Amino acid sequence: MNAHASDARQLPSTYETQQAAQPPPPPSPKKTSIGTIEIVLTLVAPSVIFAVLSGRPGMAAWQAYGWSIVPVAVFMLNDLIRHRQWGYFATPVLIGMVAQLLVAYYCRDDFRITNSAIALPVFAVAIMWIASVTVMERNAIAGMSRRGYGNSPEGIAAADREWNSPGYKWVSSRISWVWGLGYIAQTVVLVAGAFTVSESAFQILQLVVTIGAPALLGIWTYLYVQYLIRLRDRKLSALAPAV
Repeated sequence: MNAHASDARQLPSTYETQQAAQPPPPPSPKKTSIGTIEIVLTLVAPSVIFAVLSGRPGMAAWQAYGWSIVPVAVFMLNDLIRHRQWGYFATPVLIGMVAQLLVAYYCRDDFRITNSAIALPVFAVAIMWIASVTVMERNAIAGMSRRGYGNSPEGIAAADREWNSPGYKWVSSRISWVWGLGYIAQTVVLVAGAFTVSESAFQILQLVVTIGAPALLGIWTYLYVQYLIRLRDRKLSALAPAV
């Protein structure tokens, strides 16, 4: 964390000018949006499937949770077969979904507990976001970016250049903190809703929260990055010699 704090102190005065002073890097391989795809398939899609199936006659909550694992399994297999890599959030999501299934099965007589189990994968992902900043070598933003570049030597080199560029560690760590705390808030809302509203109202609530939270976090991230870009451009313009 001390490295992050040191980087943070440099950002307001030197981040943009340091970037401008760097020699142009060699061409980088095309980067894919692994993070966006992973969030949609591992958190949003299962929530939609659960909402649709849990209201069907004869469909128990634990069975609906079981079907909601399908898109996650497909994504993980696709990652392993096509990209030869394990999804960044695959492990916490898998742990959360197995726990979700077990809780829903053994507590199937109490719809409040079975409904609250939908928050378990969200909570697991929140812990992953926060752990990536506090105990892991690279934060979640950098980790997903690394996977987006692929496993080729060129991709690894491009990801390393990005990680070591001035200010990147500080900015990506701040974004990772916001996403982690955002998912913690989502977990609290889901659990509270499961115990305070009706079962039908909860299905609407969990859909709104599960889709809305990543959408709001994504919008904030986009606006924050655009703000940094505008700030950099203004400072570079001010430093440019008058013509």
